[in-house]
Amino acid sequence: MAKGSGGDKRQEYGAFFIANLIEERVGFAGIVDSVTAGVEQENGLSVGEYFLYAVLVCIRNY
Repeated sequence: MAKGSGGDKRQEYGAFFIANLIEERVGFAGIVDSVTAGVEQENGLSVGEYFLYAVLVCIRNY
């Protein structure tokens, strides 16, 4: 696919879709939270939610 034809955007959104699907089906944030139980939460987000957010940011910046 030629540069500038939108292929990069489709790949980016596809990666977001896969990450969201993993979260919905596996409960990625919940798994991280179960391992980090007892860690104080800041701003209402759990450690797992922060980790999931970091994954999404990395996908976006890739």
